[in-house]
Amino acid sequence: LFIELEQKERLKSKLEVDKLLSQINPHFLHNTLNTVQWIARMNGQSEIVKLLSALTRLLHFNLGKEGSYVKVKEEIDAVRDYVALQLARTDYQFEVRFEVDEVAGDCMIPRFLIQPLVENAIYHGLLYENGTIHITVEIEDANRIKIIVSDNGVGMDEELRYKLMEGNRNTDENQKAGMGIGLNYIIKMLEAYYGNAASVAIDSNIGEGTRVTINIPVKKA
Repeated sequence: LFIELEQKERLKSKLEVDKLLSQINPHFLHNTLNTVQWIARMNGQSEIVKLLSALTRLLHFNLGKEGSYVKVKEEIDAVRDYVALQLARTDYQFEVRFEVDEVAGDCMIPRFLIQPLVENAIYHGLLYENGTIHITVEIEDANRIKIIVSDNGVGMDEELRYKLMEGNRNTDENQKAGMGIGLNYIIKMLEAYYGNAASVAIDSNIGEGTRVTINIPVKKA
């Protein structure tokens, strides 16, 4: 038991180091954006102010100064900001639908758990085409939280789904597309925080979209 706990803590520490390294530049960017936002407001550029506000909130959330766990509704708010930024920077218009159970919204989950799945759905599911992403968070069996991110995009075949789930995420194909990076991070995160008590499943078929389901224990605020 002690060895298992030590391994989990070591993995948590590695995740935090990886996260910290990725946040060095965003921290500088965060401060710079505050200045740009102030200039835009002074010049009456309301749309730019709106986008910069969303980006600043998202960076502040991802920097994670308030701890490793956040409420589901806080994570969802960050995803909304992320989606708004993606819609602003792309030529196509996709739709994201949210269904979050009120009780589940107040439960705690690891920070940055849902956004990587939404990013995968946008760039690897919809492939820059119009489509719909559906995010559902609900309580299951009183003591479990089920998180589902699905899209009606291109889908994937059984071979790629198997590679992603079995950890073969370093193939040239996946690295070139960035397909497995976010999922790899999520799987490691769930292992660190929940061990065998968490599960991830991918359901997908070519031309029928992709559905990623995460099931984790309930953690109250």
